[in-house]
Amino acid sequence: MMIVFLFVAGAPGVTITNLKVPSTVQNGSSGTILDCEYSLLPDEAQPTSGLVIKWYFNSRPAPVYQWIPTQKPQDLDLLRGRLDMNYTATSHAAMEHRALRILNATTDLSGEWKCSVSTFKNEDFMIKKMIVFVPEKGFEVIKSKTNPPDHVNVTCRAHGVFPEPRMNLYRDPAPSGAAGKSHGLPGVTVSTVSRQGVFDITAWTLMPESEIENPTILECELRLPDANYTKRKRILVYSGSMGFLSAAADPRVQPVLWTAFLVVLMPLVRIC
Repeated sequence: MMIVFLFVAGAPGVTITNLKVPSTVQNGSSGTILDCEYSLLPDEAQPTSGLVIKWYFNSRPAPVYQWIPTQKPQDLDLLRGRLDMNYTATSHAAMEHRALRILNATTDLSGEWKCSVSTFKNEDFMIKKMIVFVPEKGFEVIKSKTNPPDHVNVTCRAHGVFPEPRMNLYRDPAPSGAAGKSHGLPGVTVSTVSRQGVFDITAWTLMPESEIENPTILECELRLPDANYTKRKRILVYSGSMGFLSAAADPRVQPVLWTAFLVVLMPLVRIC
């Protein structure tokens, strides 16, 4: 790796050139690295410069990691016992322990990470946000009759996700990657419940049976906005007693849905 020193007259001293913090990490990931690259003046690379690298988390006033060259790095507070203390980002003596290697990323590490690099004369810092997300442990869309049977109850549920999710229901959604706009179902009620550090979410609405064409595609969209994570699931709904078919919302399953529709339709055509 190239080590950068500043020889320009009047250079400001220690400067963070790149803060490498992943924007999203899945819960339970091992070996997550947060790196703080910086440049130094020649005299700042010397042991007498007072060089100190500190990492802070969110608004905590005290660092969660500290390294002074010529000394052992320290894992502190939230990160105590959670780092690979033998990890080195480079072989350069003034930079080798600048980075964090997290052994097991968990949701409590979601937040803002600040790297501070200072000497007796200069200081620089940079902040980036990391979200440790938990994908859904269950995700389903179901359709059921109401009593009296002139409406259809469409319910979508997902559980065990983090951070706080959002959910929408759509009718006849545009194919993935295609031009067009999905039509949100009216009157959707969304309920979100927090439990043991994760969230459960439910969205439901009533559709008049008279508005259901054969077939009608309904889509549930689950989003974790802070994690840039989206999952979709679709059901193929028929009016009357024809029921419904369901499938995950991958573009590749759409031909399967239409094939299933034809399988149902062909016997009816023969009867007619």
